[in-house]
Amino acid sequence: MTSSPPPSSDALAEIVTNPNSVLFVAELDGKIYVAGGYGGTSAFEAYDPLADRWETLADIPMGHDHPSLAAL
Repeated sequence: MTSSPPPSSDALAEIVTNPNSVLFVAELDGKIYVAGGYGGTSAFEAYDPLADRWETLADIPMGHDHPSLAAL
């Protein structure tokens, strides 16, 4: 079975709709979820690596800086 290598972090940074740092990141069901970030932003997005596409989701209720996130 062959597969394409994952995109580099630089490639993801170029396509992310809300560039940020110090944020929540978790993977669930093949999608990468990114929320919050430096300065207390409330942005919430999901990246689908199979579709190579970012989706803007409803903002989290409160902005967070230096958060933690887990997916079960």
